[in-house]
Amino acid sequence: MVNYTISFKKPFSDFSKLLIGIVASFVPIVNWISFGYILECSDIKKDVQTGKMAEWGDLKDMLVKGLKGYLIEFIYSIPLTLTYLIIFFKHFVPRFIRAIESMDFNYLLALSSKSGSPELALEIMNYMRNEIMPMMLNTLIDALPFLIIFFVVFIFTWYFLPVAILNYYRNDKFDEAFNFSLIKKYTITKKYLGAWMIFLVLNLVYYAISFLPMGLFFYDPFLAMRLSNGLSFIPVIIYFIMNIISFSFFADVMKEIDRA
Repeated sequence: MVNYTISFKKPFSDFSKLLIGIVASFVPIVNWISFGYILECSDIKKDVQTGKMAEWGDLKDMLVKGLKGYLIEFIYSIPLTLTYLIIFFKHFVPRFIRAIESMDFNYLLALSSKSGSPELALEIMNYMRNEIMPMMLNTLIDALPFLIIFFVVFIFTWYFLPVAILNYYRNDKFDEAFNFSLIKKYTITKKYLGAWMIFLVLNLVYYAISFLPMGLFFYDPFLAMRLSNGLSFIPVIIYFIMNIISFSFFADVMKEIDRA
């Protein structure tokens, strides 16, 4: 039976190792090492979950493994990216151009002349609520069928991706990330579906926190900007911890299925 408690406690089993991983996650290219370390912490190559953070050992090996992990993620995301680009350029760009053409630039110029005025912030917020927000809402409603297609592709991509990456890492073979017959063995089970639902909830929490400032923009743009600047480091911390947890319980699920 999969013990999720072990996975959730793992990131906090050694705060010094956790801190190193968080710091590494902030630095481009170095964060490949961080991802390689996350895969090592999954314990996919061991018989059981240790419940402990891995040692920061061969950094070069972690760099290579992390880079390959990101490359697998990129390849799996190609259909998702293409779907996004088609929707964006066929639907959102034309609406955006029409919105610019319909803007009252005289009003915007009048606003700019009030620079420094206490009424300026209020007028900007009112303009956002009364003009920009309805336009964006109508665009989203019109694009709903396309967004549903994008959502389905997104779910399929992120459903198979954890197993693909772990399967590569366990076998040290890049092509094992595309061994779909073996990947299917894990992904069609209830155990994996249950683990993935937990993974989905963790990601929803992560994105809710990450996009909180954006959600507040139309309510109070100045508060949104302050939050964005002050809390920009939090999503990186959450992302590292979340991946340590997620890849650990996915690895546990895969080993449990192998033993069945």
